[in-house]
Amino acid sequence: MTALFSLLERVERTIIGLLLALMTGIVFVEVVLRYGFDHGVLWAEELVLTMASWFVLFGASWALRQGAHISVDALIKLFPNPLQRLLTGVAIIGCLIYCAIFLMGSWEYIKLMQLINVDMEDLPFKRWHALSILLVAFSLLSLNFLYIAWRVLSNQQSSFHMVDEASESMRLAEEAQGQNGEKNN
Repeated sequence: MTALFSLLERVERTIIGLLLALMTGIVFVEVVLRYGFDHGVLWAEELVLTMASWFVLFGASWALRQGAHISVDALIKLFPNPLQRLLTGVAIIGCLIYCAIFLMGSWEYIKLMQLINVDMEDLPFKRWHALSILLVAFSLLSLNFLYIAWRVLSNQQSSFHMVDEASESMRLAEEAQGQNGEKNN
């Protein structure tokens, strides 16, 4: 299972990097053309907006796996480990229900867009092609939540292990204070 998630992480990271590089390049060229030559690329804005939505949704899945989302778990950390695991399990069930609702809604919406055959405004694609990221992203999020559930059930972790903003801020403040103390001596 770890090998699958390792491969998935590399694929997501590559896609995220490519999307970011392409968006940056397209916006740069668009700005140069508009302000330098008073001429833009008609389809650039729609393409960048579509790529940005793909970037955000792939990024949400990747950040969940990396523990890079900010979570509010100060209260949960006060409880003993077995209760932390139980509360995390309840939260995971809620997250999976949320993903299932979004997957079902996305499936129906994409089917409708495919049925009415709506084109994108400036790109030679159907709208449902761009919207298909919803199915991909919420499937990836569901997989990641299932992976976290498996790790909690197998006693490898007791919570989501997300960024602890309060302790991170305190650590940074202590480091800065230590560096200021060294400079003053």
